[in-house]
Amino acid sequence: MKDTIIPYYLGSTLPYEVVTKVTELPEEAQQEFLGTFHYMKKSPIISYILHFFLGAHHGYMGEWGKQILFWLTGGGFGIWWLILTFTIPRNIRRRNREISKDVLKDVLLRYRKRQNKALHKEPARVASKRTLNIPFDPTDLRLENLEKGFMIDFETETWEVLEKQQMDWQNDESHFFYHLIHGSQERYLYLHRGRYFTKHYLMKSVNKFILHENLEALVAGHKRPPNILEYEGASYYKEAHHYGFGFDHNHPSGIKEDSWIYYDEQQQNVLLIVLKGKSEVKTYAGKIKDAEEFIDILPR
Repeated sequence: MKDTIIPYYLGSTLPYEVVTKVTELPEEAQQEFLGTFHYMKKSPIISYILHFFLGAHHGYMGEWGKQILFWLTGGGFGIWWLILTFTIPRNIRRRNREISKDVLKDVLLRYRKRQNKALHKEPARVASKRTLNIPFDPTDLRLENLEKGFMIDFETETWEVLEKQQMDWQNDESHFFYHLIHGSQERYLYLHRGRYFTKHYLMKSVNKFILHENLEALVAGHKRPPNILEYEGASYYKEAHHYGFGFDHNHPSGIKEDSWIYYDEQQQNVLLIVLKGKSEVKTYAGKIKDAEEFIDILPR
């Protein structure tokens, strides 16, 4: 059994099987467990504040069925509210024990995946831009043929390709990401090239903190963005995670990248999170477009 970095005061409050499993992990994975658990665990102080001022202890615990009933009955005519005043510490301990089990499952899954990658994928981690066999017909240019300096018409305006990036993912797919400008306006065209068809996302850059106040830490620190994000009154659900290397003018030899794609319920709107290197997080929002909406591609 390996040494543990879990403080005694914390280990004494967690289930024995969780502490035992964490102790068997390498220090990096233990740090990951501690960081994620500290972020997700419930605080009795916050719970008491919500309880006394909003009567929202159950909501804080994620028990929204009980919370709605609590509000509708006026805190069980005050009796429920009074009982909670004494039982909140016990409820917090119970919920944190459940959270520790969920966090451990996620950490173990990611740790095993990293072990498998180290065994099977490491030789392919050398950055080398893929050579793609994309047909090029000057009389019938396609979006895949776009290069820096090309012009393209859409939305009744002409846009210039300011930059092109090729993203080579570990699943053998290669996607294209174009930075487009029209005067002071900027758009981003993402070609999600699957095995059988290509999706076209037309997006704009958005502030990452609008999507989630801790998004940068979750992505750059743990590569674990939320499963659901809220943007402009709609819910977006995580659909796919890609990782590999990105190649552009600033990174001709490639830079490690991760991307996460989110769709709304109608599968018409999209959010994109990109982690470049170890710490640069960029976020985009837009719509899925048909290729026919982009016309008159003009080479430089």
